[in-house]
Amino acid sequence: MLIAASPYRRVLSRYEQDIDRIAAGHHQISQTMAKVYRKGPVSPRSFRADPRMKEQFSLLQDFLEFIYFSTPEAYKGISGER
Repeated sequence: MLIAASPYRRVLSRYEQDIDRIAAGHHQISQTMAKVYRKGPVSPRSFRADPRMKEQFSLLQDFLEFIYFSTPEAYKGISGER
């Protein structure tokens, strides 16, 4: 769900299992995800519609952005490598 909401979803979807593993091992990210999903099914739209969830959404999107810029695909795009 979060990957689908990311502007980097095309690349990140290839790393979904790794992202899940890293998120589970990161205290702040795993707590935030637990808090968000405790409320039931969520969508990117529900994050934006609920002002109380805006901070959590921002944190999780920052996490995904960090992961994206750690991928070989991002490096190739930034460096101009083909």
